[in-house]
Amino acid sequence: MPSATANTGGLARYRSWLSSRWPTAVAAPHASSTCGIHSPRHASTTGRPAGKAGGPSVEGRRHTGRLRPATGRSQVVVDGTGPLFGVGAPGTSLQWNDSGTDSWTMPPAPNPFGVSLPVSALLPPEDDVTCLLPGPNSVSAHLAERLAAVPDVPASLIVLGLLRGDGAGPIHVSALAAATAVVARSLRGDDWLGRSGSDEFAVLLGSSAPSAEVAATRLTTAISELGIPGLGACAGVVALEAGITAAETMHRATGFLQTARSLGRGAVVRHAG
Repeated sequence: MPSATANTGGLARYRSWLSSRWPTAVAAPHASSTCGIHSPRHASTTGRPAGKAGGPSVEGRRHTGRLRPATGRSQVVVDGTGPLFGVGAPGTSLQWNDSGTDSWTMPPAPNPFGVSLPVSALLPPEDDVTCLLPGPNSVSAHLAERLAAVPDVPASLIVLGLLRGDGAGPIHVSALAAATAVVARSLRGDDWLGRSGSDEFAVLLGSSAPSAEVAATRLTTAISELGIPGLGACAGVVALEAGITAAETMHRATGFLQTARSLGRGAVVRHAG
């Protein structure tokens, strides 16, 4: 598996997709901006015919111009970094000057989120690579798949939890990114990594519980050695057992993680069964 830091490109692609999905937006903070206008999607979302009024189609082309809000109307535009949604009464419009001529008005697309916040405020920060990991539902589904293969294919689950020294507030995204990279680089073969909580990782290994315990100890040590003030880790480890559900397996692992948390950073607690 490539380093998690390389996955930041996935977030950039997601932002690009979101921008193309909702090409119009709101109250732009800049006097000028770059806007990609596409048809027929543009026509369907704005009710405006494709192309500039009285001009050729603008499909696939990008235009740079200066925005001039009409008197008493909000300035509504796609910012160059992605869609921004703002407050504006129905029918609010903008004037878009293409090369300083032939201005035209365009009604804003409805805000799909029902809020008056930039989409960027709803997305994770650029360096938060944990959002790219499979979430708790995927962890549960993948765990169930692995359980179906035991005992023919031995496997173990590590639930790795991050610790903050002062215990106050969430762990900074840069620390999360660094820890994610450490865990991702440790994966081999068919090992699997997911996110089981805001500051927890679920690691499925094709090995026995004792071997997984060694791997977990190595991970907690590597995270502590990152040198990030106050950042540490601990882990709970269980072997996957036939006849035990994914929910019960996760419950066991998180229970051992809580025990490890009480022991402090670097602690690893393994199921004795």
